[in-house]
Amino acid sequence: MKTVNILSIDGGGIRGIIPITILHYLEQVLQKHNPSKHLFEYFDIMGGTSTGGLIVLGLGVPLLTNAQSRTPKYTTKSLLNIYTEKGDLLFTRVNKKWLSAISSIYQYKYSVAFIEDLMEEVYGDASLRDALLPILITSYDCEKMMPKFFKSYPVKLDPGVEDFYIKDVARATSAAPTFFPAAKIKSCPPHNKTYGLVDGGVFANNPAMLTVLEARKMYPEAERFNVLSLGTGYTVKDYDIKDVQSWGVYQWMSPGKDVPLLKIMMSGQSDTVHYTLQSLDNVNYFRFDSLLDNKHAGMDLVSSNNIKYLQKTAIESIKRNKVEIHKCIDTLIKTKSHKE
Repeated sequence: MKTVNILSIDGGGIRGIIPITILHYLEQVLQKHNPSKHLFEYFDIMGGTSTGGLIVLGLGVPLLTNAQSRTPKYTTKSLLNIYTEKGDLLFTRVNKKWLSAISSIYQYKYSVAFIEDLMEEVYGDASLRDALLPILITSYDCEKMMPKFFKSYPVKLDPGVEDFYIKDVARATSAAPTFFPAAKIKSCPPHNKTYGLVDGGVFANNPAMLTVLEARKMYPEAERFNVLSLGTGYTVKDYDIKDVQSWGVYQWMSPGKDVPLLKIMMSGQSDTVHYTLQSLDNVNYFRFDSLLDNKHAGMDLVSSNNIKYLQKTAIESIKRNKVEIHKCIDTLIKTKSHKE
């Protein structure tokens, strides 16, 4: 029976520390089982949105491009170090802090100068064609008013299919409205087509269902799908109904309140995906997410104390879900990957 292994990672800014910490634990356990096998080799496809997309792209980029390299450029530990050591630089304000509350009403909040330099450093000149395995990354085309999916599989199959530099895909999937400006990117030569894109979280903050659907198309003979879905944390209650009842456009879209309308839409979409995947008979579904204190839930809270809090939360989640996590690991080992 053909079984497909799937990894999906949600969006959530600096809270990407949570899923990458969990993946680091998985990688350590799997390395003990087989030291010569890389983490990506346990999966047949990976999908990600925003910070989840950055992690997926990091796991899928090869050490050497155009050399048929099967060695990943990064381990989960090295990716985690980028978040913990450079996370505060990712959110560099466009204006002085005391002006930010006013300026963020009229323009994006953070500069992209550092993040674009970091993406150049992290992903280099690798393109989707170089990806170590099939990946699916979400974004949204503002000009066409429709989702934009970046897929490595079709590009590998057909040299004529439009390709994209991974650093540009990373910039597009993480262009969170109100936080960063929309991304203007071009596809690789000879196409050189220009796109105006924003963060895929506006329609698919949890890309697990989309990744499953892509896997079904890629592997039509598959009879079962093992899905590991990693969240970036959630809060139980953020808004009092007494306040919400009186809100107008400004309150619903207020940057000072983390744009409640967008936040609620992202949360609702993620919960719907979770409910759906739990209900599918041929899906073996593992979902790990963490309850966050409201004061630590911001996607751009990059103080050293908050980064430590996110790491602590992830470690506590691993301990709390250890039995289920090891059940997932055993499933990955048993089914392995079509790569082997």
